[in-house]
Amino acid sequence: MLHERSDTLRVTQAWGRTDYGKAGEGSRDHLGNYVPRYTTAVVVAGFILATGIYFYFVNRFVGYLLIPYFLWVSFASFLNYSLWRLNK
Repeated sequence: MLHERSDTLRVTQAWGRTDYGKAGEGSRDHLGNYVPRYTTAVVVAGFILATGIYFYFVNRFVGYLLIPYFLWVSFASFLNYSLWRLNK
């Protein structure tokens, strides 16, 4: 069951690399840095939602446990989008 949803883990790792991988290079391409972070966060939120729905039908408690994670990633993507809009 867990190996079927390992794609969520891979996408979350990609989000970490996009979000924190270029921390030292932020001043070089400051304006363009927020768009990949935002789009990756939206993709991660979609995968978390799909995983939560899948786990809800397997075990409702586990499906409910993914709600705070989904809300946090949605809030983080909103913050990334807001920063991108302010710097545009």
